[in-house]
Amino acid sequence: MDFKQNIKNILRESISPETEQDVTAFHTNTMAEADSSDEDDASDEDYIELTNKLLGNSIINHSEVMRRMKGMGSWGQADATERSLFEKKLKRKKNEEGGSYRFTRQEAQRIKDILNDPYKKQ
Repeated sequence: MDFKQNIKNILRESISPETEQDVTAFHTNTMAEADSSDEDDASDEDYIELTNKLLGNSIINHSEVMRRMKGMGSWGQADATERSLFEKKLKRKKNEEGGSYRFTRQEAQRIKDILNDPYKKQ
């Protein structure tokens, strides 16, 4: 048995996109929420990629992703308040103004860079 190949296959399956039907349903739901979004907010496609990689994979430590984002506001501190805000933005929770928390384009791009090359020193 080739254990390395089995491990690679398991990892690929765990981070691969969900079924096309699930992605389409998610995309449709997020378009309805996009009515109040700013131009500086991350796109719905960015959110689909981020949620597939971060929420669909229990191996990735969200706090460590935040620490690697230093230089993006106070994300590098990864204290309880910042972790809470990160999760609210990731899950697009509703805020007090009636909109939803969203990552900026720069934050979303930084997260994608970290996830695509986890061994690169940021």
